[in-house]
Amino acid sequence: MTPAEAETYFEGSWKGEGEIVGRGLLRWLMPREPFRIDVKMERLSDSMWVFRDHLVFERGGEIRRTQFMERVGVGRYRATADDMPLGADVVIDGRSYRYEPYRSWTRFRGRMVRVRAREDGTLLENGSIEGVIWVWWHGVPLSRTPLRLRRAE
Repeated sequence: MTPAEAETYFEGSWKGEGEIVGRGLLRWLMPREPFRIDVKMERLSDSMWVFRDHLVFERGGEIRRTQFMERVGVGRYRATADDMPLGADVVIDGRSYRYEPYRSWTRFRGRMVRVRAREDGTLLENGSIEGVIWVWWHGVPLSRTPLRLRRAE
């Protein structure tokens, strides 16, 4: 898949599910946190897009998130979001995408905590997306979040 094809692949509305799972010692202390996700992607110009994410957690609570992405080279993008103000470099190569390690903010026990994260994913032949987000805090593995998205009907 060329970078131009990948750009059109993401356009439109998506829905799916994911689950935040503790890693390391936290897997014993942190309950799994399943969620549903809806994503709407809109092209703003030839080289810029906005993604609006809405996550609804099975045990209650929700997150609304806005992410902007701009093409900075062939197959290379720069993303910024509400929880990722310093941004992240994104690479699309064939049918895979990768968010290089970035800093993000997350809520933990009512407080905002700065974490380090990265995301890897695959654009599947059936038109869906599978990815996983890995999160660390001061080098300590916190969580992994597998995601599955498909086109909304």
